[in-house]
Amino acid sequence: MKADYIILGHSSHVNGVTFSKDGSKLYSFGFSGELKVWNSSDWSHLQDLNGHSKSVNGLLELENSLMSGALDGKLNVYEKESGKLIKTYEDHKKGINGLKLSDDEQFILSYGEKRMAVLRNAEGEILNELKADARHQSVKVISPDNSYILIAGVGNKIRKFSLPDFDLLKEMEIGQVAINRVIETKNQLWILDYSGEVFQVDAQSWELKKQYRLNRKGVMGMCYAPTRNELAITADKAVIILDAESLEEKQLLTSEAKGNYGLSWSPDEKTLALASADKRIRIWEL
Repeated sequence: MKADYIILGHSSHVNGVTFSKDGSKLYSFGFSGELKVWNSSDWSHLQDLNGHSKSVNGLLELENSLMSGALDGKLNVYEKESGKLIKTYEDHKKGINGLKLSDDEQFILSYGEKRMAVLRNAEGEILNELKADARHQSVKVISPDNSYILIAGVGNKIRKFSLPDFDLLKEMEIGQVAINRVIETKNQLWILDYSGEVFQVDAQSWELKKQYRLNRKGVMGMCYAPTRNELAITADKAVIILDAESLEEKQLLTSEAKGNYGLSWSPDEKTLALASADKRIRIWEL
């Protein structure tokens, strides 16, 4: 199934997309410091958020502001409505690889090559820091109750650290190459390994329940639609929709791009947006 809409406007790779909480906007970010805002009713361009010089790797929507992190080491804060840059933090000297926000917006986590996790409150004040002890490790999940984070990356190990103290609580070996994405609900974890394996794990016991091999290359991104109970997973030239419970394939969405990265469900779970290496954002109405 081909995309219903294709958005053009980025000059290079698009790393990620995320819908606003009310579903009225789509944010996209990518190489060359590009951070753009689109109208989700007709996919027209609304504005550019300026302030980064290198690849933007994460975007968070807070109550009254937006926060972005990039390889230039900057954590930028913008007014949500005007897009005006109002504050910049530059404590990530080796760049920012991503951002996470707790469900209640109490905690903001940034991570990069030298700093595996930097914990801030909603005002941006640093509360704690976890220095990197291995390359290419990053925060994958903030638990629903804000009591811990999960960290993984290259290799087959997931580690659980307490919040806000960052004490190591638990370790699990799973996967083969690199753990790209982890999604957690109250009862389950879904773990995506770059080898093309999807693992369903009990969130409390960490017991493996099911696994499914996608038999595809370039497996990078994964997002979850709770009401649909579906996982959307990116691969070379495709997005695969799986039933989250059975891990059975439900639908195949096609993309001309070999590299497909971040993706996001709209709040009503009727629209899926995909960020791709060919400078395009693809939209499916599902």
